[in-house]
Amino acid sequence: MFAWWDPLRGPGSAWDPDGASPEAERPPRNKTRPRHLRVRLFRFDIDRDVASTSGVRDLSLSRFGELQALVVRSQSTFVVAAAAEILARREHSERELRTKLRRKGFDRTACDLAVERLSARGYQSDERFADAWIRASMRGKGRSRQAIAARLAEKGLDRTLAEHAISRYEQDHPGCFEEALARHVEAMAGSGEVPRSGRERDRLFQRLLRKGFSYGELKKFFA
Repeated sequence: MFAWWDPLRGPGSAWDPDGASPEAERPPRNKTRPRHLRVRLFRFDIDRDVASTSGVRDLSLSRFGELQALVVRSQSTFVVAAAAEILARREHSERELRTKLRRKGFDRTACDLAVERLSARGYQSDERFADAWIRASMRGKGRSRQAIAARLAEKGLDRTLAEHAISRYEQDHPGCFEEALARHVEAMAGSGEVPRSGRERDRLFQRLLRKGFSYGELKKFFA
């Protein structure tokens, strides 16, 4: 449902929830008001069963606080469907899923419920997410082991889980990180010859270190 809110009508007043009734009182025009006093239209997602058992006879006469309380009670109904819709687009880590649900307005309790249910059913898996993310990251030039581990940590994955995922990928694609290093060197060197010594080689060495390639990997490559 939708409800208008007018800061000059008292704290949390709401009316005309559907915004379509011709005889409903309409808010004044915003052009005559400063920005902080303008009327705004808010959306409230309220489950029908929650509304019918709330004891509220007419939602259009409810104050914002009452509507917000009904939204909170309705979250357990909507949150699992919202989470499933997010996961239908692509794999998400648990942290990513929680972040997106919070942005949609769900509280922590509702997020816990969604993650617990979808993880138990196998719809959300950090392990599966890690495998998918590594596959996508290794397309093109690829990435270093350290760069992948750091990005997975940012996405909330446990270090051990990330290391196992990287090992699985390397077992399925032997030499993948050596090939990624070679592609990065080729891209950085451009059409010129790869420097094996001197200042240009040192600059290239430092740039590759910042990409996450280890000192040992680089020494072996430039030997």
